[in-house]
Amino acid sequence: MALVSLPAINKINLWINGQKVAAVKSFRSRTVRELTRIDTIGSADPIAVLPGRPIHYITLERVMWSEGLHDYQDFHSMQPFTVTLARLGKTIAFHECYWTSLDEKIQAAGGITDKAEFVSFSSAH
Repeated sequence: MALVSLPAINKINLWINGQKVAAVKSFRSRTVRELTRIDTIGSADPIAVLPGRPIHYITLERVMWSEGLHDYQDFHSMQPFTVTLARLGKTIAFHECYWTSLDEKIQAAGGITDKAEFVSFSSAH
């Protein structure tokens, strides 16, 4: 499978479940965490604050899938899955991922996803 060519400096490689599947022009990650206050009756200050599990919201833009990949696998039905992004020797992996939105188009040169959004419940930098 050949990837759509991007200049090396701009190239972000995308792996899904350990398989190199695409080149990505950009990605954005936002992490949120809920905090739970433990209060006592009659006190304005909490006795503790418990951090919740972080949730990562990831947006990929201009995902250029490897040729023939849409024939190989249905990404809409993959859940949960692992996404790994790599650029210039640095990688980040997001585990327990679930798609929330895919904006796709098919062109003669191959499939392109203009925007892919997903949620991850675990990451490793």
